[in-house]
Amino acid sequence: MRRSLRGIKRTAAEAGTEFSIILPNKLDSWAKVSENLRKIVQGEVRDVKGFERVYTSIESYRPKISEPKFAGLRRLLRDGLHVSERHFLDTLLPWIASKALEVESLFRDQNYQLPLLVQGTEGEVVLTRLQVSCLLALAFFCTFPPPSDRHFQHFLLTHFLRSNFSQSQCSKLLCILAYFDRVRQAETERRREFLDLKISIERRGIEKQDPEVLWGKCNRPLSQFSCEEEGLIEDAHGDLQVDFANRYIGGGVLEMGNVQEEIRFSINPECLVSMLICEVMLDNEAILIRGAEQFAEYSGYGSGFLFTGPHTDKNPTDERNMRCVSIVAIDAVPQGYADQDEYDAATLVRELDKAYCGFSFVIAGDDRGSGAMRPVATGNWGCGAFGGDRELKTLQQWMAATMAGRPIKYYSFRDSRFSDGQAKIVSLLHEREVTVGQLYHILESYSKLTERNGVFNFVAEKLAAS
Repeated sequence: MRRSLRGIKRTAAEAGTEFSIILPNKLDSWAKVSENLRKIVQGEVRDVKGFERVYTSIESYRPKISEPKFAGLRRLLRDGLHVSERHFLDTLLPWIASKALEVESLFRDQNYQLPLLVQGTEGEVVLTRLQVSCLLALAFFCTFPPPSDRHFQHFLLTHFLRSNFSQSQCSKLLCILAYFDRVRQAETERRREFLDLKISIERRGIEKQDPEVLWGKCNRPLSQFSCEEEGLIEDAHGDLQVDFANRYIGGGVLEMGNVQEEIRFSINPECLVSMLICEVMLDNEAILIRGAEQFAEYSGYGSGFLFTGPHTDKNPTDERNMRCVSIVAIDAVPQGYADQDEYDAATLVRELDKAYCGFSFVIAGDDRGSGAMRPVATGNWGCGAFGGDRELKTLQQWMAATMAGRPIKYYSFRDSRFSDGQAKIVSLLHEREVTVGQLYHILESYSKLTERNGVFNFVAEKLAAS
């Protein structure tokens, strides 16, 4: 695969097959891989030890990662709380293997190639639910080779199976098994309205502009801002929901990661396919995933992430036959490095541009003609593992949402003290009818300080003095 030309905007169609991935059934290893998959389908795997043997045989046709140790899987099946050993071995595992084999029919029309959404291109890849389940089944059995380009992630679910006894890793495995079981049940019941749904992955970028022109001269008054102390971003049905992304979309979900993005990709596992086809994001790019519904309930966060059962997504479908779930991936600049200061003027603009790019996607329910746009549902973007300033990120996201014509819902995850502080600054900015441009210049002056006492305090002081 050749590299994309950075900064050159082309559609995925214009990029052509130059930027495509060849699916596993067209690789030299497929004959032996498919032979082992058929053993599973035919019921030749009767216990976990037999599964490990067959899995190791399949994996041997890919570069070795480490010896398989299915400790987490053994524990899950032994406990039998959410999935029994017999159901997994006799019903679910053969179905996953059969779904992987369906690559030969489900992708025939695409000549067994999948378009890649690379840097510098704008495009959309639309897949059916059955195609997505096939790709995830192929990843489950580690059939995708490592990418030849470091700007892509290795798309495999083997770490889910090799998960240790940690609660969070076992929970990620339960999430993907709940997804597979739900699709299996729908196939058994021939529920075409569910199986025929589509999932879309779209990439876009914005042209870099003079920040004084784009932000400093913007006279739009700040949009509506709602402080949501209760609830979660995924509960904001129909809204544009923010994924606090890594620039490599999905972050560490396929390994040991278990914070906001990783949890979202676990409970909405169809999002995982974006990791196969999306190159690492540039500073002026964002990725939108539409139609990837939620399949798992959970509690907790980080090491406390816990699968609590299957979930049925009640969101309606749109005119494109996609579930009305829109997840936008935007990556913040991680803090803690000598050359990365979020208060620096260049970084300030980078974060504004990144959020604006993501919030400018059009989703179901938007009406640009009337100006009625769905809200952005967000929270502490870039503030957890990335170490950002919540007050600064609050105002940056609000400015970007205003530029995109959207109100904003900010979920503070039951942090009442922070919500109270937000409510006060929001009320003040609305009362003074502050524009995006005015707030930009206030933040620009804040970036020049050597000693800082909080963004909200500084904004309030500047407004009091004006």
